[in-house]
Amino acid sequence: MDDTMLFIREHRDDDVMRLALQQKQYPDVDIAFALRQIEGYQTARRKLPHIAALEDWHYPRHLSLEQCSSDATADYKTRRLAAVARRLFGTDSVDTTGGMSVDTTEGMGIDTLVDLNGGMGIDTMALSRLARHTTYVERDEELCRLARHNFPIAGCDIDVVCGDATDYLGTLTHVNCLYLDPARRNSSGHKVFRLQDAEPDITTLYPTLIAKADILMLKLSPMLDLTDALRHLPHAREVDLVAVKGELKEILITCCHQQPPRHLDITSSRHLEEQPPRHLDISSSRHLEEHPPRHLDISSSRHLEEQPP
Repeated sequence: MDDTMLFIREHRDDDVMRLALQQKQYPDVDIAFALRQIEGYQTARRKLPHIAALEDWHYPRHLSLEQCSSDATADYKTRRLAAVARRLFGTDSVDTTGGMSVDTTEGMGIDTLVDLNGGMGIDTMALSRLARHTTYVERDEELCRLARHNFPIAGCDIDVVCGDATDYLGTLTHVNCLYLDPARRNSSGHKVFRLQDAEPDITTLYPTLIAKADILMLKLSPMLDLTDALRHLPHAREVDLVAVKGELKEILITCCHQQPPRHLDITSSRHLEEQPPRHLDISSSRHLEEHPPRHLDISSSRHLEEQPP
C-alpha cells in the first residue's frame, strides 16, 4: 500500500480541515486526492453506507456526492422499477413489499437497461440488479474513470460509455429500460427545475426516449411543477414523491410506451415506523387540461430512512 492510501486509511475519521492545515507534514502523500477521499468517505458513511464499507472505493468531487442518490432512494427506485417490470413483462418472482430483495435478474424480463446520465453511478448500480445488461453513459471523463474503477469493486458488471446522452441515444435501436437523471444546474451553476431547462432537455428528447424504451424512468427535482411536467409526458404511468426523513428529495415519473392510460398512480412515501394511511381516491382535472379529467390514485408507501451516521 502506498503512502497516500495508508494516509487515507489511518485518517479517514479525522477532521479534514485540520489535516489540510497539516499537509506539509506529509510530503509523500497526494494530499488533494487523500482529503477528497476522506471527505467522501465521511459523507458516504451517512448517505451511502454500503459504499463506505467498500475498500479502495474512489470518491468523486463533492458536488457529485451531494447530487447523487442515497442508498435509501436508490433502493426505492429499484423496487419501483421491479414492480413496473413485473406488471409489464408478466413476471412474478420479485418481492417489492420492502427492502432490497432484488438480487437476481431471473424472471425480471429486463434484458437491457441504460442510465443516460450516470453521475456517480449509485442509481446505475442499484438498477443493474434488475437487468441482464446495463450501460452507464456519462460525458464527464473523470466520473467515467471512477466508474470503471468502482463498479467492479461493488461487484457490478456495467458497461461504461463516456459520451453525450443525446448522441448515445441516437445509436440505440431499442432497450427495455431507459433511466435519466438530467443535470439540473445551468451554465452559471444555478439550480433549474423545469423539464425544458434541464440538461438534456427532456421536452425535446421525449419522443425519442419513449420510442426507444419499453420503460422510461425519470428522476426529477422536488421543486418540479408536476402539472406542467405531465403535459410533456403523455405516457406517464406512475409518479413517486420520494421523501427521506420528512424531506422531499426527488420526484420519479415512470412512463411506458403504450397507449397513455386515463389512470395515473401517484405514490407518496412515509416514515417506516408509521402505519400506511388509508388509500384515497380523488378526482382531479389539474393535469393535462387538453384531455378529460383523469382519476388519480394517491396512495402511500413507507417512508425512506437513511442509515444513521
